[in-house]
Amino acid sequence: MSEDSKKSCGDCGKVISTLLTCSGCLSQFYCSVSCQKSNWKVHKKICKAYKILEIPGKGFGMVAIRDIKQGELILREEPVILINKKNSQRTGKELQRQFETLTKETQASVMNLHDDNPTGENDKKLRRIFENNGIDVNQGDAAALYLNIPRINHSCAANVIWGYSKTSIVSKEVRSLRAISKGEELLANYIDSWENSFLNHRDRQARLRKWKFDCSCSVCDLPKDLLHINDNIREGILRQHQLVPQYMAKWDVSKALAAAKEKLKLLLQIKNEVLSSLPSCYLEVYEMARIQQLLSGSSPLKNQNALLVEAESLSKFYGHSFLVSYQAKVKAIEDEIQDIKKNNPQILKM
Repeated sequence: MSEDSKKSCGDCGKVISTLLTCSGCLSQFYCSVSCQKSNWKVHKKICKAYKILEIPGKGFGMVAIRDIKQGELILREEPVILINKKNSQRTGKELQRQFETLTKETQASVMNLHDDNPTGENDKKLRRIFENNGIDVNQGDAAALYLNIPRINHSCAANVIWGYSKTSIVSKEVRSLRAISKGEELLANYIDSWENSFLNHRDRQARLRKWKFDCSCSVCDLPKDLLHINDNIREGILRQHQLVPQYMAKWDVSKALAAAKEKLKLLLQIKNEVLSSLPSCYLEVYEMARIQQLLSGSSPLKNQNALLVEAESLSKFYGHSFLVSYQAKVKAIEDEIQDIKKNNPQILKM
């Protein structure tokens, strides 16, 4: 129960001095349990599972205020500023123009986002905030500024990921990569790519200095001996990742399949640190196995179709952008198989 004479019931609108508080978001109020149940179909679409709090040594961050299931939609957000990177005035007049169209409340929220040089020139503050907090959208052709997503701090073992929604390529959805417990900080990987995530600790830190901080996440803060092991695994994953296309360029499919399998094996050793990389890796092993099956006449893997199922399952958990990528890759694999059959009959005779 919470005392709040200024709040009204989220369902019937009645204003009373004692209201029930939604335990999910702690920001919606009801005069009775029946009103709370009646309003849930509407409220669940906006019920927040997190709070923005000050995190020691990090500034502000997002913390789960209840348990969150794997794949749960935590946040959907539209940009308040969207700048085309091809615009020569990306951080000049266009940035200022869009800022001035915002409400005073939104302007204040923008100016409260992280500024890596708070004592710097005040007339350049907006530019610094945009450069520090903006996120690439539309395949990197534009940069967008959101009010809440920038509050998510980095970790090399992320538990959330963002991608675009069904409605718009600039509408961002944040989803949980795994189950998250109440009280856990929500963390994303700022350098989530094959080229960056699987670098060793020293080289990842160098990439992250773009945001002017040193990472002290659960991976980077490992004891020296365990960090060395982790570095070896990550570098091994990257090495196998690079070998697959090298072998395929020579049509050495058996070696490409072996490299893809080894890559997946290593990924699974640090699974909870690299969850976003699993769908594409499962698909890669499946692709190599399909081609090898075409060449040899028999499947080289007993669980070949299970890889496809697992990739699809994870992609659905991780959101629309992952599912679109999954569907496009599956189609590309089938097209590739048909192309080999049609245009390269000599390969089938090898």
